Amino acid sequence: MLKKRKVGNRLLTAFLIVVLFSGLAGTIGILLIRTVNEKYHAELQDYGFAQGDIGSLGQAFQAHRATILYIIFSEDPAETAHQKEILNKQIEVINEKMQLVQGKMKTDPEKKLYSELTEKMKSYEAIRSHTIELASTSPREAMTMFRSQAAPLASEIADTINTMLSDKSSTGDLKSAELSRQTSIFIAIMGTIILISIVTSIIIAIAITKGITHPIDELKMVADRMAQGDLKCLLNYRSEDELGHLADSMRTMMGRLSYYMDYISTTTGQMAQGNFDIPYDPEEFKGEFRSVQLSIQNLTDSLNDVMAKITQSSDQVASGAEQVASSAQALSQGATEQASSIEELAATINDISNNINHNAENAKETNQQVSNTASEMEFGRTQMQDLTNAMEDISNASSEIGKVIKTIEDIAFQTNILALNAAVEAARAGEAGKGFAVVADEVRNLANKSQEASKNTTALIEHTLASIETGNHIAKETAKSMDRIVQSSKTAADLAYQISSASKDQAYAVAQVTQGIDQISSVIQTNSATSEESAAASQEMAGQAQMLKLLIGKFQLKI
Repeated sequence: MLKKRKVGNRLLTAFLIVVLFSGLAGTIGILLIRTVNEKYHAELQDYGFAQGDIGSLGQAFQAHRATILYIIFSEDPAETAHQKEILNKQIEVINEKMQLVQGKMKTDPEKKLYSELTEKMKSYEAIRSHTIELASTSPREAMTMFRSQAAPLASEIADTINTMLSDKSSTGDLKSAELSRQTSIFIAIMGTIILISIVTSIIIAIAITKGITHPIDELKMVADRMAQGDLKCLLNYRSEDELGHLADSMRTMMGRLSYYMDYISTTTGQMAQGNFDIPYDPEEFKGEFRSVQLSIQNLTDSLNDVMAKITQSSDQVASGAEQVASSAQALSQGATEQASSIEELAATINDISNNINHNAENAKETNQQVSNTASEMEFGRTQMQDLTNAMEDISNASSEIGKVIKTIEDIAFQTNILALNAAVEAARAGEAGKGFAVVADEVRNLANKSQEASKNTTALIEHTLASIETGNHIAKETAKSMDRIVQSSKTAADLAYQISSASKDQAYAVAQVTQGIDQISSVIQTNSATSEESAAASQEMAGQAQMLKLLIGKFQLKI
């Protein structure tokens, strides 16, 4: 049934079946999980939480018994009142737990146990109230009542609570085992449904896959053979689906391609044999192959025209080749004469280049010598400047010496006056001052000699200063002259450098001219050789033109 459907419908059907099985499995799984969850929640409430409530009831009951004992033995009224408040709260907790436990009693035995517990709790409440009243007046009687009446009843209550707890625990274990068994059954059911869904989906997928891949494999095999050039292979697959339509289209395509290739092969075969008089195909090609058909027709027409023009041109080529050979021979002879003249010109320019290079070397050497002279003159100018500075220092030192000598003259003058005064005082002293008069006389003589020597030294220093001033003037004039000489040397060095640079530029320009002449000579020699080759080639071209004319004569052209 699926084989008669289209590929898209097959895939959609398979997808819907898989979705149906998946949805069915999911729905059943959800229902089973929900059922298990509800049962588990119910059992947890009835047995799990019930055990906790029963246990809490037992703990609260035991705690309130301890509080009763504390009230009996307490001697502090305030503490007793506080413990009574605690007891009232504990009683409220016990009542709340009793109500919770009542809601968890589901079976008749459980309800019966709860009824017994309720009766015992009522009896215990009466004894408890009486005991607390006695505790305020007679603690000993209260204790006796608690031990004789309350304690046995409390023990029965505790046993009943433990029995209820044990029954709930046992029943809870049974319910848990039952839920585990049901869960295993549900898991097995889910696994079976999922397995059936998987197997069914695989079977459907395999069936649909085979229904699609088998024709596709056949189509691929045929397409591969077509790709290798086999256009006459058989394609047996037939169907009403998309693959069947594709197979029909491929058969039509192979038929047309085979016809087109036969036409192209026949046409090109005739062209290869030299027959360009090919009639047009009466059937018009389809699609893009129409341009191939037109191209073949245009090719045959173009080749006809080309062959006709080649025949006409071959005669013209033969005639022109003879003229080219004659012109090339004349060109070769002229090129040889030009080459000889260029060689003579190159030799002359080479001599000029050598002279310019020699002048450039001399200018370079002159520039170096002038530069050295300028350096030496610069050094001499520096030394002369140092000499001028030294003479100025000597002149300054001489001036300072003159000041010192002036000071010495003043000291000698003062000393002479003092010696004179000492002589006057010695004369007044008489015999006692004779020795002092002699000393004063010698001092005056020394002062006169010092004054005489300072005058002579002053004269010498003034003469020296005059000479130094004259030398300083001459040194300054000499330094200025040296500056002018240095400046002239620098100018001469610059001119020599410019001459050297210009000579280098001329030498480079002449070298370029020489190189250009060499290139011209090479080109002329090449032209001469090319002209000779052109002459030979022209003669050969004339022979080839005749041969081409003979070859074209073998083709059958349209008239």
